Amino acid sequence: MKFSMRCYVTHHDGNLWIHGRPAGSEIKGWESGDNVSWVAGSLSHC
Repeated sequence: MKFSMRCYVTHHDGNLWIHGRPAGSEIKGWESGDNVSWVAGSLSHC
């Protein structure tokens, strides 16, 4: 599944969290960086 990423934060324990939505959906939320494969583009801090 493709995930359209908008921005990221780093939690105090060092884990990366990415805000975005599944491609083709309007449902937005957070996903752990451990579950996302980087394909292309850049990402800004939230």
